[in-house]
Order: sequence, then structure tokens, then C-alpha cells
Amino acid sequence: MAKASRAGKKVTTWTCRIPDWWPPSPNVIAGWHWRKKYREAKIAADLVQAYGSPLPSFKGPVLLKIVREYGYRQREMDPDNLVGSTKALIDVLRRPKKVNEKKNRLGVIEDDRPESFDGGAPIVLQRKAAGKEKATVITVCGVLE
Repeated sequence: MAKASRAGKKVTTWTCRIPDWWPPSPNVIAGWHWRKKYREAKIAADLVQAYGSPLPSFKGPVLLKIVREYGYRQREMDPDNLVGSTKALIDVLRRPKKVNEKKNRLGVIEDDRPESFDGGAPIVLQRKAAGKEKATVITVCGVLE
């Protein structure tokens, strides 16, 4: 983490583990109707709210790490699909840009622009889970508002 930008501020870490769910890959959603994509974003927002409560609100650049855990008889994703699959999840985590924009925006991070992340981008990883259960783990480190 960038220490200079956080001098004198308390850095907080928030983790949300969503069992038995992954964001769909770009290959899967390529042919979807826009309404189905919207429903999937709503599901993501509901899951983050359910498993991540209370939701924090971070100010300034954050370190965002998303880990896809896969279990028994499951495979790793291609790196391009892995990164692309997190787009809807990152959109759900950001703050609404307009006052009347309420759809599936939780306000955990300020924005999804490169300047909003330490290092210019979120960290997206995948790893084999200890058991058979798949999961998505979201970790955000930064300064709270």
C-alpha cells in the first residue's frame, strides 16, 4: 500500500466472503440480454450486502483484491476471463455518480477509475479452495470516510 498517501490516517481492512458464488465470465454473459446482466448485478449487490454487512465507505485510493476460490472438480479460469468477470462486481462496489443513480451501487469504494486504486487496478487472483466449496472473497484496504 502507498504509505505517503495515508500518512497519519488509520488504514482499515474490510473482507467479504461470498460462498458458493462467482461472478460470471465474459464468455458466459456475451450473449445475454441487458436485462439479464442487470439482474446478475442485482444478485451481486444483494450478496455483498448480505455477507459484507456492515458496509464501509472508503475515501481515496484503495487496495482492492478479489479472489476466486475454486474447489473439487472445478478448473481455473483463463486470466482474461478472470479479470473480465470482476467488472460487474467492481461496478457494484462503487459509489453512485449521480444523486438519482441508485441501481446496484453500494458505495464501498469511491469510483472504478484507475486513480481510485493503489497500483492503478484491482488485484484479481484465483486459488484452489481447501474444501469442495467455491467462493468469491473481496478485500478492500484503505482509509474510511
